[in-house]
Amino acid sequence: MRIRLENGLMVQIVALYILSLIFIGMFPFKLPGGPIVAFKNIFGGGLDFWGITLYGFQSLELKLAASFFLLLLLVPKVNSLIIRIISRIYSLAVRFRISKNKIVTFLAIYVILPAAFLAAFYYAPNKSLGATGVFEDMLGRNLLFVGSNPLSTYVNYVLFSAAKQTTSGFFYDLASKPHLFIRAVSNLSGFFYILFLAHMSNNLFLETRKKIIFFAFLAFQGYLFLFFYDHDTHPHQVAFLILFLYYAIRYIRGQSNIIFCAFFLSISALMHMMSFVFLPSLFLLPTLRRELQASAGDCKEQQPFLFRALDTIFTWDTLIMTLTLILPVLILWQFLVMPNQDKFYGGAYGDLLGGGDGRMFLPLFNVETAYEAYTMLSWDNAAEKVNMLLFLCPMTLILAPLFSIKYWREIIGDPVSRFLLINFVFGALFIFMWCADYGVRLDWNLFSPAALLMSALVAYILAEKIKEEYYPYISLVAIFYSIMHLLTLLS
Repeated sequence: MRIRLENGLMVQIVALYILSLIFIGMFPFKLPGGPIVAFKNIFGGGLDFWGITLYGFQSLELKLAASFFLLLLLVPKVNSLIIRIISRIYSLAVRFRISKNKIVTFLAIYVILPAAFLAAFYYAPNKSLGATGVFEDMLGRNLLFVGSNPLSTYVNYVLFSAAKQTTSGFFYDLASKPHLFIRAVSNLSGFFYILFLAHMSNNLFLETRKKIIFFAFLAFQGYLFLFFYDHDTHPHQVAFLILFLYYAIRYIRGQSNIIFCAFFLSISALMHMMSFVFLPSLFLLPTLRRELQASAGDCKEQQPFLFRALDTIFTWDTLIMTLTLILPVLILWQFLVMPNQDKFYGGAYGDLLGGGDGRMFLPLFNVETAYEAYTMLSWDNAAEKVNMLLFLCPMTLILAPLFSIKYWREIIGDPVSRFLLINFVFGALFIFMWCADYGVRLDWNLFSPAALLMSALVAYILAEKIKEEYYPYISLVAIFYSIMHLLTLLS
């Protein structure tokens, strides 16, 4: 029996969810920002939760104004009135065109928008929530690689070496302070992330409102904190993951070659090996493409999914994809890693196989090393990971289960949505199962790429699946809350 979930009820659930976070943020004691962790703090527990109070640093006036608006959404008549008002405003905004000149449009999307985000990344007040010092130490000791992210650390080293060759000016100042240099590289990765995301949004959707919704939802999540302050290599990884998503969706639609999908996932994995978590979705791309062709009448017969999956193993696309995936790894290994085995930070290829204790996953039953704070099936693991997701992508955390109830058949029936769902599932499994050696408080950036791919499914449903009359309502509530959430983290 399928559970019915009306659109109006879904909006009210979202409003109550946001209201609860704001309410918790009003308490004088510091909480990590979510109801589950609030209960954990109130009723006991020995976890060292990170002290991020999402709304504790915002003014009381702002929190009261936001709470008042959310309470209005819970009143049926006011709810309907707001829907009509926002729908009218949204319709006018969508019809408005900055310019019909293609050059102006191109500059707005590909130059002005990324440059504006780059300025925000660079000029934001300097602070960090992650484990810092590793890459500054590497640059100071002329080490080239970290085992789990060889390409990104090598790129950092090359850029730093080039900056040191200058005798004065901006790059010379950066080279004299490695921590500022690494931050500037993260800012630059954010520029490319926004550039690639804008290109993806502009080309995947025909309607302007869909482009805006998809871009805005993925451009204002908590994981964007990576590009402001992160002293790690995950900003590079995330930028290439966006290209993997873009070309994978285009391949499913028959608009691109699978070489690009495999190449960008391979580069992202070399930036950080965590990207290999998304390999299953890559190998299912030929099957999903054939499904879309069959639904469009391009295939003569429709076989069961399992037979179609097995039938794609020996196709040219699969062979080309596998070679493209492996080739960058072999080139990096042969020409960079092997000649410089003494240049690894930490020795013996660093943390390639799971960090300090050599274990990648949380234990099922017993904690055995100093790097394991709890077991995989424990309450502590669930509470801390949910708390982290409330920091990285709070609207994804609430909209994903609601959409799974409301739009389950649409998601399963659409090959593109199913591709994003596969990534969502493997991203969630990675977050739940992985052992963060530094602790989730410092290793939140390790889980940011998974949060991005989980959010991509929600953004796609917001853009493609929700009925037209609810576009402005659900989408604007979700996007404006995400912007408020990100600005709070930066305050």
